[in-house]
Amino acid sequence: MSPIYNPTLEDFLGRARQEFHFLIVEFGFKEQALPRHGDLNQFQVRYRNASTLVEVEGINWGYGVNVLLGPRRQPIFRSEDTFPLWPIVKIRRPDVYDALDIGDQLSQLTAWATALRECAEDVLKGDFSIRAEVKKLTEEEALRGRSELAEWRYRADMEKANEAFRSKDYHRVVAILAQHEDRLTPAQRLKLEYTKRKCS
Repeated sequence: MSPIYNPTLEDFLGRARQEFHFLIVEFGFKEQALPRHGDLNQFQVRYRNASTLVEVEGINWGYGVNVLLGPRRQPIFRSEDTFPLWPIVKIRRPDVYDALDIGDQLSQLTAWATALRECAEDVLKGDFSIRAEVKKLTEEEALRGRSELAEWRYRADMEKANEAFRSKDYHRVVAILAQHEDRLTPAQRLKLEYTKRKCS
């Protein structure tokens, strides 16, 4: 297995411009200069045509790519009115979605450019009617992510409670189990009651 390559800024911008050049040729986009403020991610290229904004950015410290879409005119005094490409790809072409994050960042740029061309032509032409579906899917994924994180924390806390119980640190057991009282099993509830008695 070959090592993952983290591209330089020059490599990233060169490949991004090469892969997304079809926006200029086929859809009348022009590359836009990036705003000049210090905390801006320099690993990005922005394009605009008469109706649409496309932002292509390198993320995860050189290990990922994100593509954002939105109306050409962005609000000045509130956050940008953009939305991610990935939900559109997941809805319309799950087979393409599965390949988005494979390989290094430069390979991913190729996959994302292909996905944009194959899945979002309507958006590139100014039709943002898919936005409601995108919002629904991103909210579902965020909820799933929070649920998975909550489950991981619950399992980790139960292990900590078991370790504290074995070492007879009953105050710690009570503190941990009390955080999860609504989802304790009958055996865990008994353990909580037992440790509360030990603490009093």
